[in-house]
Amino acid sequence: MVRIVGKETLPLVITEIIKNMELTLKSAMLPYIEEMGNGMPPKEKKNLPFFDYGTEGTYGIFCQHLASLINYPVMVNKVFQMFKEWGNSLVFLKMLDNALADESWIQVVQSASFFGTKPQGMKLVTPAVTPLEKAFTSLATISQSPSTKAKDLLGSFIQNTKLLNHIHMPLESNFSCFRSAINEVRRIVHSDWCWSKLTDQGQRTDTQYIPIEVTNEFYRVWSGMQFVFCLDIEENKNLKASSHEIHGDGFFWAGALLIHLFNQRARYEVNTLFSF
Repeated sequence: MVRIVGKETLPLVITEIIKNMELTLKSAMLPYIEEMGNGMPPKEKKNLPFFDYGTEGTYGIFCQHLASLINYPVMVNKVFQMFKEWGNSLVFLKMLDNALADESWIQVVQSASFFGTKPQGMKLVTPAVTPLEKAFTSLATISQSPSTKAKDLLGSFIQNTKLLNHIHMPLESNFSCFRSAINEVRRIVHSDWCWSKLTDQGQRTDTQYIPIEVTNEFYRVWSGMQFVFCLDIEENKNLKASSHEIHGDGFFWAGALLIHLFNQRARYEVNTLFSF
């Protein structure tokens, strides 16, 4: 795709993907997440079942706690679909970044002899005056042509060579378009219309404690969604396929990124064990 579309068109492609991710999050995913959060039962103080219940009894209790999510009529074909598309966009950006990195290293190998680029430790070092520039400078110095036009032409060669060096010289830092895209998605997620609804900001009362039992933060909703994703609910039976067969790994990529951008990883790891 990089070779067909061209590097000059990729910024437009990446921008449109991020705009689509923002629109999907704001108009589709956020309302579903809020609605599912309202349907989550309050977390009990002793939420783990007794040992005597056994495996089937414990499984039944958790299914009962998440009955509102299991019976949500659009869970598989709408909610999971939105998360899949959002996650697949993220994976596409990562694959695009890998392809650009491969193209960049091919270019480095092909142009190393012209720029005098040599590996030094973990970095690529390019001299201030490249061999290509030295060659044109020597040519301009040696030439004693009385023609003013010839001197101007050789001088323009030197200027164009310097410009070529700046354009194609390997970067000292490892620039990543995927990292830049993630930073842009972070800006979207940290917007007030999203941040205040899926984090404890604006949900806390006068107490200083972090709400756990009745919180609608994203990590708790995501915990319940993962449980339902692993079940064969009515929609899966009608489609004769599991949610993972239908939606793949994009669902998990979307949830993992949102957990990270909401800074809720620690809360998720501490409270995710049957936190519903």
